[in-house]
Amino acid sequence: MTWPVEALLAAVRQIPAVSVEIDDAQRSATVRVGARSVACIDLLHGRVVVKAPADVIPTLQPVFPSSRPAANGIAFDLADDHARSEALAAIRRRVRVERVVAQLRDASP
Repeated sequence: MTWPVEALLAAVRQIPAVSVEIDDAQRSATVRVGARSVACIDLLHGRVVVKAPADVIPTLQPVFPSSRPAANGIAFDLADDHARSEALAAIRRRVRVERVVAQLRDASP
């Protein structure tokens, strides 16, 4: 693992309600809120995909300009300082959204 990836993992682990599952065989880390996967970190190549529905991706890209569209969300390259901070911000935002959605599901009759 490279330093930027380690720093990101340390910051993600500090987010309330988040768990991080390391898959040594795949050299990846899955960021979860409860049972839901919200992001995947490629530990070998220093990339992050923050999961989002396809219809939301165009609205996220202007908020996180260092991101690029991915099949299942927005992707960041951790080699760039600005992209690292945006990746963390995007993960935090995704976690907040998932927590609100979970609260709404729980409150629904």
